[in-house]
Amino acid sequence: MSDPSARPVTAAQAAAAPQPAPATQPVAPALIERTGIEVIDESQRTAKPHDLFWPWFAANVSVFGMSYGSWILDFGISFVQATIVAVIGIIVSFGLCGLIAIAGKRGSVPTMVLSRVAFGVHGQKLPGIVSWLTSIGWETMLAITAVLATATVLSTLGLASGTGVLVIAAIAIAALIVAASVLGYHTIMKLQSVLTWLTGAMTIVFMVLTIPHIDMAAVLAQPSGTGQQVTGALVMVMTGFGLGWINIAADWSRYQRRDTPDTTIVLWNTIGGSAAPVILVVFGLLLAGSDDDLRAAVGDDPVGALASILPLWALLPFLLTAVLALVSGAVLGIYSSGLTLLSLGIDIPRPLAAAIDGVILTVATIWVVFFA
Repeated sequence: MSDPSARPVTAAQAAAAPQPAPATQPVAPALIERTGIEVIDESQRTAKPHDLFWPWFAANVSVFGMSYGSWILDFGISFVQATIVAVIGIIVSFGLCGLIAIAGKRGSVPTMVLSRVAFGVHGQKLPGIVSWLTSIGWETMLAITAVLATATVLSTLGLASGTGVLVIAAIAIAALIVAASVLGYHTIMKLQSVLTWLTGAMTIVFMVLTIPHIDMAAVLAQPSGTGQQVTGALVMVMTGFGLGWINIAADWSRYQRRDTPDTTIVLWNTIGGSAAPVILVVFGLLLAGSDDDLRAAVGDDPVGALASILPLWALLPFLLTAVLALVSGAVLGIYSSGLTLLSLGIDIPRPLAAAIDGVILTVATIWVVFFA
């Protein structure tokens, strides 16, 4: 039986009744990312967990990683000890980055903004300044290494040399880094996915070409070190790899959906960051343990020293690969340093913050290359 109290609903009443909220639709990203340190809107959080693989892998697949083989052996430890140090130090340190990335996924803001929970809005400025200086220093070091590698390879080929080459290389490399950083997150993610394949493929070619340079008898003859020496090497490896990125780890997960499982965030961060360095550093140990001259040369020009053991025809592809890989790492740093600058209370658009850091990067690179 029908309810006698029921009344027919008129068209006017139906129109006035509350309507369910429309489902949030994904928003197509703009060419230049405008979002700074504010919370990422739900409609923009469209990234997948496996997307985290690309920026971390591309930034760490550089042949520069092989240089760590020389630096680890300089602690006076054996090849076996050095291998254990490299594997544990790299994987654990990037695993810690993955844990920080969980906070980025949950809060949808950059790492240094998240740190306000612990330090307060004003208290965060001190670690923020330290983080900004660290990022600026790291990206500048990568740019300097790329410039020096360019000059070394071109000089070896007899194509060009001198101050003019260094100037052109410095400007070109700085321009690549700054342009990608100003365009922002979405451009960087696409760029890194392409660079991963390019740099990864050429790095494999480099390894194949240099296998004949390995002398296993000399490698295994490296004497064992003490516990203190092993610990020192482990600290260097963890700092040089994952811990060197930990102050920006949440920046790249803030576009993830909040219902994404935490374990997948940690997993893809760890795999992306550590997969290439583990292989590269162990291979670098083999090269450095085989050749004392190469091991010593790495200290002055890491990438140029590695290029010295290649046949001439492979130098230009090697140079392109090395520079692009170094640029990949610097792009991550300068993008995040711009976000850190905003977290310090500087009220400017995010692209301008990245551009300011880009100018500082360029000036610092020129100063070190030409005057230091």
